[in-house]
Amino acid sequence: MRRLSFVLTLLALLLASPAHADRDLPDQLLDLWEHEDYFGTLTGAVHDTTLSDDELAALVDHPDWRVRTQASIVLLWRTDPDLSETVWKAPTYRGRRARILRFAEPAMETPEANPALIERLLRTDEPAKVGIALVKLIVANGGADEHLVGLLGVIDDPAVRLHVVSNLRRADLDQAVLGLSLAFEDHDPAIRAEAARTAGWRPDGAALADLLLDQLADADDEPRAMAARALGWHGVEAAIEPLTALLGDDDPAVRLHSLRSLDRIDSDVARRLPTLDAMTQDSDAKVARVAKRIADAR
Repeated sequence: MRRLSFVLTLLALLLASPAHADRDLPDQLLDLWEHEDYFGTLTGAVHDTTLSDDELAALVDHPDWRVRTQASIVLLWRTDPDLSETVWKAPTYRGRRARILRFAEPAMETPEANPALIERLLRTDEPAKVGIALVKLIVANGGADEHLVGLLGVIDDPAVRLHVVSNLRRADLDQAVLGLSLAFEDHDPAIRAEAARTAGWRPDGAALADLLLDQLADADDEPRAMAARALGWHGVEAAIEPLTALLGDDDPAVRLHSLRSLDRIDSDVARRLPTLDAMTQDSDAKVARVAKRIADAR
C-alpha cells in the first residue's frame, strides 16, 4: 500500500511538471480518458497544481463530450471527493420489481453526482443491471440531453446501450436525432429496433421520419417491423409506397405492422390495396385478421 501511494504521488508530481503544463488541456483530458492506467493518471490530474479549477470548469461547453465529462470528473474529485467516493461505494438493492436495481444513497440523486455516476458506469465491470440502474439515475438527474448521446458512443455492453437508446425519448429533438442516428447504425439489431420504438413513442417523432424510412430497408426483421409501426403512429404519408412494398415481406411481424400502418396513414389506400384479399388468407393469423377487418370496411 505504501509503495502504491508513493507511485501515485510521484506520478502526480510528474504530471505537474512544466512539460505537462505546456500541453493542451483538452488533449491531456483525452489522454486521461484513454489511458491504460486510468486511476493512477486520474490521481495525478486531481493533484496537478498547474491545472486550476477554473480551467477545468471552462471546458463545460467543449464540443467533445469526453473532454467535458472528464473535466467534470476531475473537478468533482477535487471539490467533493466524498460525493465521488459515495457513488463508487454505493450498493444496489432490488426495487419492488425484482429485476430493477436501485441505489439507496440520496446523495446520488442530484445533477452534481452525474460525473461520478458516469465514471462508475464506464470504469467498472459491474453487471448490466447495475449499468442500467446508473443510466436511470443519470437521466433522472436531468442528464438526458447532456449525456445520452455521449454514452451511446462509448458503452460496450449492448444491454446498457439499449437502455440508453430507450431513454432518448426523454431528450430534446436535436439530441434525439443525433442519438438515434447512432443507434440506427448499431451492429446489434435489437438496438436498431429499440431506436425505432423510441422514435415511435416520441410526440415529435414525425421529425424522425427520414431515419425511420431508411430503417425499412434494414437487413433484420425486428428493426423493419418497428420502423413500420412507428411510421404509422406518426402518420407519415411518404411511407405509403415503401410500406406497401413490405406487405410481401417474409417476416409476419413486418407484414402486420406495415398493413396496420397503412390503415392508420390512409384507410382508403389500405382498402384499395390489390393484395388485400389475398392477405385475408395470410399464413399468419394476426395478419389475416387485420386484412379481413380492413376488407370488411370497404
